[in-house]
Amino acid sequence: MWKLLAAFVASQALALPAAAATLAGDTVNVSLFASFSWGSYTRTVGPGEDGSVSSQYFDFNAGPDGDLFTIRSGGFYCGLNCGGDTVVWTLTDLDFVDGLPLTDFVIVQSFSDATASFTDDSVTISYTDTFLPAEVYFQGRFVTIPPSAVPLPASLPLALAGLAGFGMFRKKRR
Repeated sequence: MWKLLAAFVASQALALPAAAATLAGDTVNVSLFASFSWGSYTRTVGPGEDGSVSSQYFDFNAGPDGDLFTIRSGGFYCGLNCGGDTVVWTLTDLDFVDGLPLTDFVIVQSFSDATASFTDDSVTISYTDTFLPAEVYFQGRFVTIPPSAVPLPASLPLALAGLAGFGMFRKKRR
């Protein structure tokens, strides 16, 4: 009987939603500023890298789950302006496939002092301009978490009644 109860609890835990926060097919605006504006661009998110600005290649749906934003340098450069300025990437109009708002943006990899801020549909990434390696030098994970369901008021008494029934059944067996 306890095995059945444990199997039921495990099956309920497996039913929890775990969708990745992907932007596949979305049209995203990206702008870059470092001492001056490097421009604003609109890109449609698809497989592979989604665009580049001055040999800085970006991808909105990298990683195995398609939930990473990455920036890669096309070569060993002294940075965008070679001067230690603050570089600001701004991503706007983020509409995730699951329709949920952005609830977090987690920096996964950064070679510099990167910080990030976000709203429901935008992310701003800032870091100090410095020498760039010829590889991916920034990764951030988009996180969308669905709002948790509000339990019905009767669910607790029903669960307690079920546990009491299990207790009486076990007592009768002894």
